[in-house]
Amino acid sequence: MSAVSPSAAERSPRERARRQGGFDLGALTLAVFNVNRVFCTVDNIGDVCLDPRTFSSGGFWPKGTPNDYIYNSGLQVAGMIPEDAGFEWAGDTVGVFFVDLRAGRGEGDAVSLVFNSIDLDDFGNWPDQAIVRDTATYNDVLIGLKSVAQQDLWVRYWDGNPAIQGRRLHPMGILVEERGLGWNYPSGNEDIVYFIYTFYNITASDRSVYDGLHSGIRDSVADIAESYVEAVEEWFEIDIPAQGYSITDFYAAFTMDPDIAGAFENFSTAILPFDMGVGYQSNFQAPSFTYQPDPLTRSPERRWGSRSSPTRPTARHTRTRRPHPSCGATSPATTTEAQETPPARSRTRRSAGSATCRASPRIPGSSSPRVRCSSIPETRRQ
Repeated sequence: MSAVSPSAAERSPRERARRQGGFDLGALTLAVFNVNRVFCTVDNIGDVCLDPRTFSSGGFWPKGTPNDYIYNSGLQVAGMIPEDAGFEWAGDTVGVFFVDLRAGRGEGDAVSLVFNSIDLDDFGNWPDQAIVRDTATYNDVLIGLKSVAQQDLWVRYWDGNPAIQGRRLHPMGILVEERGLGWNYPSGNEDIVYFIYTFYNITASDRSVYDGLHSGIRDSVADIAESYVEAVEEWFEIDIPAQGYSITDFYAAFTMDPDIAGAFENFSTAILPFDMGVGYQSNFQAPSFTYQPDPLTRSPERRWGSRSSPTRPTARHTRTRRPHPSCGATSPATTTEAQETPPARSRTRRSAGSATCRASPRIPGSSSPRVRCSSIPETRRQ
């Protein structure tokens, strides 16, 4: 995937910036998460949950509905080239908008196709560079496997095409390896997709700089770095040191443009304790959304089924019992729980509406204890 063929070696460095590994980098490829209830597209230039064919929303939930949540998302990175880098870019602040929500097209370009682990052709031609090797990130039992999850999407892209600079003065010199993960278990994972990003500094033409990488990816990263240096040196008429240059104060952010039931009434906020950013519709109304019933989820009626009616509870089962007077709410901190249970056979007789109560420790800041009550349904001697 990453070796430069003899025919490619005959091209100019500028042309090699458009090609890497024997396929046309100008050809956009696309894959879709299809393993759980999230519909999200991934392409090979850095977009996540964007449909690049129509430049429209590519993130929907639940899958199969018109409920659009995400127009586009992806990486934005920044860093510094040290003052002592030894060439013209020394001291520059550099960055890449792989997703540029203001300018449309980002500054990333393809280095590989998007490989989909549930596509038989992709899985049969899985790149050696995409084998799981990072022991610092993955569990030992996953090392050496092609995929981690029920569905993996693997792709590489970079900012090394001099012809795609956006509003920048010059590239940064970053290769991104993206692995998307999706499961439909355990409960909750059916509504989540995950992404793991690995960044490589590809500014060195001296291949020995990359000797510290795993042998399975070392040569491919060194090949990509050579292509980057050659293309950039010719385009900008500079000489990059053979050892490359460091990128200090490196920061990476994941940006997202929500289109939740419309593009112009979305808000966003951060939940700092969870390191989470969220988007939401400003008035919490989405009349265009539909929510189809999940056939794997039992209805409340099924859960309350009885011998006399397997799908509909009897009135006795669902009748609300008034709590005992001693369980009345006395403060906002007081809670009342009514535990409804089907009638049980018993030799004793209790009056209807009786209850048992238990006081829990006081809640900080409250003058009243928390009281929990369980109503006892009426039972009769059988």
